[in-house]
Amino acid sequence: MKKITFTMTVLLTILLACSTNKTEMLLSDFEVCEIVLSSEIPSSIIDSLSYLNIIPENNSEMQNFGYLAISDSSALNGAIKFDSIEIMKSTFRVGDNEKYFALYALKNQLKIPVSEIQNSSVKDGSTEIHFKMKGTQKWAEYTEAHTGKHIAFIKNRRVQDVVLINGKINIGVAIINNRK
Repeated sequence: MKKITFTMTVLLTILLACSTNKTEMLLSDFEVCEIVLSSEIPSSIIDSLSYLNIIPENNSEMQNFGYLAISDSSALNGAIKFDSIEIMKSTFRVGDNEKYFALYALKNQLKIPVSEIQNSSVKDGSTEIHFKMKGTQKWAEYTEAHTGKHIAFIKNRRVQDVVLINGKINIGVAIINNRK
């Protein structure tokens, strides 16, 4: 009988631990940043990153300004901050045989704390974030101010996804496509 009681207690403890706030389990604060196009990045910043062996992106229509080989990626953990621009790598791999991480220059960060998030869930390879009233208001203001611009969803100082804002989003939901 003692063994059954002990087993039930352990299972109950595990279940309680797993049923904590799922928002906190999926993400910390919700962060987005505006993408800075390569033509807008000061050459002094690009020059100072030469130690990273960046492969530049030559298509000015692309949102990323370059690529970092996976073999060199340990040189950039987190973000490199300049005056108003931060450099971050993607969580997803790109290029032939997915040998590279995309590099992004970012500015105008919006951070919505976990306390302003109602819930979040993963569905069909995407993360849905539902904001509380205050978070919804911040998200609407940010999307209105950044209409027509590309933004990056950030988690753990890495770019998760990049999207184009087509207009103000009032409904209080953000959907992030989770790339490999």
